[in-house]
Amino acid sequence: MIADSETFDVVAIPAEIVHWHRAAPDSRFTHIAINTKAHLGVTQWYAPITNEE
Repeated sequence: MIADSETFDVVAIPAEIVHWHRAAPDSRFTHIAINTKAHLGVTQWYAPITNEE
């Protein structure tokens, strides 16, 4: 699934969904992660992906 978002959009991703974020080389992207269920464990951060992936 690919989702486009606009400025100030809030996107909620369920904890069990593996997902990535990306931005074009000539654009800005700010990612703010808020874990409201820290008692269930820490956030799993995955490796960066390439453009080909």
